[in-house]
Amino acid sequence: MISAEESRIQSEDKLMSDDEKQLHKLEGYIKTAINNGHRDVSKNGTLSKTVVNKLKELGYEVRQGSQYNEDYYSILW
Repeated sequence: MISAEESRIQSEDKLMSDDEKQLHKLEGYIKTAINNGHRDVSKNGTLSKTVVNKLKELGYEVRQGSQYNEDYYSILW
């Protein structure tokens, strides 16, 4: 049986991996927006707290909300 400590480590690794994947995807969105002369990206969905914090560390403004029961986020620079 796997120990609780090992379970926590594996869970943290999985969350980190998911956050890194999301940041990589967001980087692509941002690069595309820049190439099109935009200063923001808006998408449906949510961002994890870790991803939001990382974006803010990098100087981005992050807005999140919900409209018509649909979550969305905007990243501005």
